[in-house]
Amino acid sequence: MRPRTASRRLSATAFVLWLLAPACAPSYHRVQSYRFDAAEADSLEQDTRNACVTRRGAAPARRFATDGCTLWPDGWWTGRSWAACCVAHDAVYWCGGSGKERSEADGALRDCVSQSYSAWMGGVMWLGTRTLAPGWMPVHWRWGYGHDYLSSGE
Repeated sequence: MRPRTASRRLSATAFVLWLLAPACAPSYHRVQSYRFDAAEADSLEQDTRNACVTRRGAAPARRFATDGCTLWPDGWWTGRSWAACCVAHDAVYWCGGSGKERSEADGALRDCVSQSYSAWMGGVMWLGTRTLAPGWMPVHWRWGYGHDYLSSGE
């Protein structure tokens, strides 16, 4: 494949994702335990905000919302869900920060899913987050999604 063709395909993919992103951006918790339990959701949001303030000195202006394992199953069919790993990952992604912090968050997701289910699933999810969630990508699951677009909180 010629470099020019690959560049065009990447640009077209990014454009399609950009068009679709507003339609599926979470404005509420999509994880059932937080969506239908206001006290649990409030506790999660406060804990997430406090952790972000501790780590970064401030929290994003946007309200924290999680959709669990974005565009990925949460393991319900296995009897061993890894959704808690994804919620913890979303909390760090919402806060944003440096590239090193993003790499650490993705590694923590991989390790958590590997312990909850299997190493191969953890590896697949790590690869997905590393390639499909950089801060510059105009999607709701991007690094620093609690901040305005192109501002990952760095």
